[in-house]
Amino acid sequence: MNSEQLKLAEKIRGIAEDLVVHLYAPPYTINTLKDFINEMSELVDEMEEFEDVDEFLELEDEEE
Repeated sequence: MNSEQLKLAEKIRGIAEDLVVHLYAPPYTINTLKDFINEMSELVDEMEEFEDVDEFLELEDEEE
């Protein structure tokens, strides 16, 4: 993975954390928030396997 792809992956992780902090509030529990962050982290891990984002997005479209 090149540095540009790594920066993208880290940016997505940051966005996920921001979403949790700013958009999710009680009655959601801390476990709900942790689950959301884990799901986003899994997404990032999957994206890291691809050479570029377009290839990843094409795969996501096929799954739907």
